[in-house]
Amino acid sequence: MNPQDKIDFHDVGQLTRQLTELTITPPRFSIEISPEEAYNGLLASITAEIAHRRHTLALDESTRRHLHEAALWIIDPKGKPGLLLMGTCGNGKTTLMRAIARLISFTSEKVLGYSQRLKPHLTTAKEVARLIAAEATRAEYNALTAEPLLFIDDMGAEPAEVISYGMVYNPLVDQIDVRYNRNLPTIITTNLTSKEIADKYGIRTLDRLRELMHVIPFTNPSYRQ
Repeated sequence: MNPQDKIDFHDVGQLTRQLTELTITPPRFSIEISPEEAYNGLLASITAEIAHRRHTLALDESTRRHLHEAALWIIDPKGKPGLLLMGTCGNGKTTLMRAIARLISFTSEKVLGYSQRLKPHLTTAKEVARLIAAEATRAEYNALTAEPLLFIDDMGAEPAEVISYGMVYNPLVDQIDVRYNRNLPTIITTNLTSKEIADKYGIRTLDRLRELMHVIPFTNPSYRQ
């Protein structure tokens, strides 16, 4: 070690700055637009998403609140890297998740261009479990851990454990662990309560979800008729 490289263990502030510079944590995903622009963008995106299904958006107070919270998450560079949409069946979680993905893809393409646009990867919890069940699709499962924006729908609909060639896997838990450690943006929808998540996946996974994700509760009734 050169004399000029000597570490000063008495200056905690300087030592902290030096160690912080070594971090490999990626910057938190965000879109650089105003809260109003983010809200309006999500409103247009969710309207388009619902129109695709030949329905009309019910812009009630619950939907406005969900859009507002999601909009603030999208533009906050210092917020939690993940988003957890929790509630019972049919109250708009999946629709909002798809609207967020649509807006991110559309906005980033307009700003960054087609080749550099952000491309959210949408999948389901059942699909995550299916990929790990067979050797032929294991590489696809592993690739999910590196996706810059991963959206997983319907957590809880898949088996918590999958046995493949005598090995026991925990597909969703393993994905959450890797993305937690890498601080990667992840959106998950679930019909499960916090207690049900702890019962199915363990308190450790629930604790990590709480740290990794901003939670938007969906307490409104189902929109399906």
